[in-house]
Amino acid sequence: MSEATISHANQLGEHAYHNLRDLLVRVEIAPGATLSEDELSAKLGFGLTPIRTAIRRLAFERLVSIFPRRGTFAAEINIGDELWLTEIRQELEGLAAQLASERATDDERASLVELANMIQAASTNAEVTDLDAQFHRRIFRMARNPFLEPTAHLYFNLSLRIWYYCNQNFTISESRGRDQIAVAHAIWQRDGSAARLATRTHLSNASAAIRAMLHARIGP
Repeated sequence: MSEATISHANQLGEHAYHNLRDLLVRVEIAPGATLSEDELSAKLGFGLTPIRTAIRRLAFERLVSIFPRRGTFAAEINIGDELWLTEIRQELEGLAAQLASERATDDERASLVELANMIQAASTNAEVTDLDAQFHRRIFRMARNPFLEPTAHLYFNLSLRIWYYCNQNFTISESRGRDQIAVAHAIWQRDGSAARLATRTHLSNASAAIRAMLHARIGP
């Protein structure tokens, strides 16, 4: 097999992974739903090999559950994981923000401030959530650390899935974008300590918001 063929196969696997990951994270595939390789291949427009590659990767990332002789399923959502995920994310993403403040280009930092302003101007929960996901992923890239980025993505995707699951039926927050603007401005000013603290505060506030939404849904 030529290098070009291998590269093309890897690209297909990467595209299939991102497409399937987003369906799972956005809960467009319901937790516990059966994943059929043939149906996913037809729906996403990829061959079976890229779909299988994506499923194996997503199983490692705990977004897919594979049970021998039973089948492959979208992982269930355990709301109780949210606090543990937040504890890990505060450390990883705080570091990412600090590194981004030191390593990002002027254009990247300006773009991050613009994205934070877009979050504040958004008019629906779905738009806020999509933009916030872009915001976090952009900081991971700006950190310029090839080991931190994939690790941060792993825990972020699990948290984001819980957020999508809980968030969409509630009134949009008037404080939307406030935390992201604080993070973005700290990175813009190349203040690593402030960026790290603002990120930790943002994640703590988001965790509290999740718990408030759950309390409203379930009741006392």
